[in-house]
Amino acid sequence: MLYVWSRTCAGHSRDLKLLNDFVQKYPEYWIVSYAVAMEPRDVKGSYRELGITPRFLTLIDTPIELDSYYPLIYLPSSYIFDRKGKFQKSFYGLPESLNNQNF
Repeated sequence: MLYVWSRTCAGHSRDLKLLNDFVQKYPEYWIVSYAVAMEPRDVKGSYRELGITPRFLTLIDTPIELDSYYPLIYLPSSYIFDRKGKFQKSFYGLPESLNNQNF
């Protein structure tokens, strides 16, 4: 799953904490945090403010280049891929099962 967020988008604080818990409970899933329109210091500051040490990979896209390849309509958004890397589905925020902590 690719979770795309920015410091200014609503819901990212809760979502990032849930993702951290999810990765700890289900290490077989690959979660990538994709921070847009932020500098590395901003991303580190966000994690520090949330009180988490991320257990997932974080990529930083300051100029928002992802939008050139895949239009970003909502932030935060989640993009689900199968084991072969084929896109399956997207969600505003997190998939409902994660939002409800039903994992």
